[in-house]
Amino acid sequence: MEVPTLWEGLGISTAASQGTNVTPASGSFGSWTTILDPITKDYKWWHVGYGASTDTTIATGGTTVVQIGIGDTSAAVTTIGEWLFYSGQTEIITGPFPSEPVYWPINADTVNGVFARLASFETEVRDVAVYAAE
Repeated sequence: MEVPTLWEGLGISTAASQGTNVTPASGSFGSWTTILDPITKDYKWWHVGYGASTDTTIATGGTTVVQIGIGDTSAAVTTIGEWLFYSGQTEIITGPFPSEPVYWPINADTVNGVFARLASFETEVRDVAVYAAE
């Protein structure tokens, strides 16, 4: 198995110390949100980070599914990976499950953007960071 040597964070705001804001739909997937457009590098490996964004009162426990995808627009996305995260009643987020990255080689000349969407038990905005390696 090929092992990536350098991960690049996509959709991360270092000033805000968080990823891109994504809104889930309660009990179903919300809309695809742009993480990076345009893609300028050929990536092979993908992983994801998930956070509470500005919500400081994660009061109920439940599971959130984070999907990342690639495509030309948010209306034409191919899902390339899916991870589960759990928010506990003590305001702790655990995950991702599975903990491994996804191998999905892309060519920057053929794909425009990277997108993310969430399915959750709640509807508060969360943040997603996508990690990619060449």
